[in-house]
Amino acid sequence: MPVALCGRHTASRLFSWGQGAAVGAFLARLDACVSGEAAFTLRLDDPAGNSYVEAGPGGIDADGLLSLERYERTREQARRPPGSVL
Repeated sequence: MPVALCGRHTASRLFSWGQGAAVGAFLARLDACVSGEAAFTLRLDDPAGNSYVEAGPGGIDADGLLSLERYERTREQARRPPGSVL
């Protein structure tokens, strides 16, 4: 049972056969990331600055895999209402 769906659904119940196979493969890869068997990179683009990723002990400077990049929002990002997806 895919961990990514918390055991609530199966890909075959949610999608047609062709889609279910593709979603099942995606969920298997996602499960490998969740369990630590596969490496992945998470890029979080949050123009409003409302997201938080907790660094390990010692903060962001002690974690060689975590980085923070500050930037000014573009005009389009500034015009979008809070909670909208870019």
